Amino acid sequence: MSRFLVAWEFGEDLGHVRRILPLGRALRERGHEVAFAFRDATRLAAPARESFAAWAAPVLRRPPAFDPAPRNAADVLLNLGFRDVASLRGVQRAWDALLEVVRPDAVIGDYAPNAMIAASRHALPRATVGSGFALPPARDPLPAIRPGERADEAVLRGLDDALTASVSAAVGKTPQITLEHIFRGDANLLATWPELDPLGPRDADYLGPMGGTEGGMETAWNGAGAPRVLAYLKPRDTRFAAVLAALEASGAQAIVAAPGMHEQDAKDRSSARVRIFPCTLRLPPLLREADLCVGHGGPGFAADALRAGVPLLLLPMHLEQELVARRLAEAGLAVLQLSRAPEELAAALAGALDDEALHARAHGFARELATRSTADPAQAAAARIEALVR
Repeated sequence: MSRFLVAWEFGEDLGHVRRILPLGRALRERGHEVAFAFRDATRLAAPARESFAAWAAPVLRRPPAFDPAPRNAADVLLNLGFRDVASLRGVQRAWDALLEVVRPDAVIGDYAPNAMIAASRHALPRATVGSGFALPPARDPLPAIRPGERADEAVLRGLDDALTASVSAAVGKTPQITLEHIFRGDANLLATWPELDPLGPRDADYLGPMGGTEGGMETAWNGAGAPRVLAYLKPRDTRFAAVLAALEASGAQAIVAAPGMHEQDAKDRSSARVRIFPCTLRLPPLLREADLCVGHGGPGFAADALRAGVPLLLLPMHLEQELVARRLAEAGLAVLQLSRAPEELAAALAGALDDEALHARAHGFARELATRSTADPAQAAAARIEALVR
């Protein structure tokens, strides 16, 4: 039996939990002990319910200001606090303490670069798992990630150097920590499809999306006739009210999952045509009868929709979502809407509902997905990680 620490450090969506919990279960089924470290302590109840050891992950303090358009993966981390040497040093000490308590034989990171650095310093085997955003292609310098941007190589290399210099200032130069230690492991597992890889497609072994959205409150569609739109939206998005108005005006029947919304607010803003739920919903039965999904570009919800053959209207809130949305739009499986103008949101919704070719491509893609490997991605990932400690 081996002991694994599964760490999640950056990213705020439930997709991280839904990805790494199945991995933990798969490792435990193979006879191993698993502990989790989550950046969001409010999510620790999920592993605790399944009797996993669970800790709050040490996280960097967020900088008071940041560049809204990071150029490459190194720049993303610099924007997330890696310029702050004092904070970085403190977080590394905290990871050292956590490693001392857990005593893992290997560390698995879901966008957990500080955990990867600490594991490297302790000479522990490391694995990464994720959607692809946290695993940049291994190029020198790390490539530009902004859509359509061709940044100067000297600028990109300067960002790479600034990241490694900051880490070295925090942890010392022995052992030397390189970009490889920060971003990559001894095994790098892409729990996605090429069509959903925000930095792809690339020459890689894609395992497929891990986990799913089986849990949540049960609800059902009301009758038939009108088109059915399933939306999964963040209430804090400044477009939220405009999207609700567009759904109301579209003539469609809409079910809106808006986790985090106040319950009374959800009731007050619901109507016979547009019903809002301030919680997660059990999606599979709703997707079976949906005509369109509306979301932000989270890879988990997008994967659920595509498996069901449902096209998407995507309204990204941050860079990873925009990159995923662009990939799906290029594949003809989604409509990408970046404008925040209410009239353009309404037009995009109407156009997506009426686009027969969009719907046909989504149905065709679902049929093609059904022909791909049926191996459980979590079990496949567990087997590869297990090999690191044999």
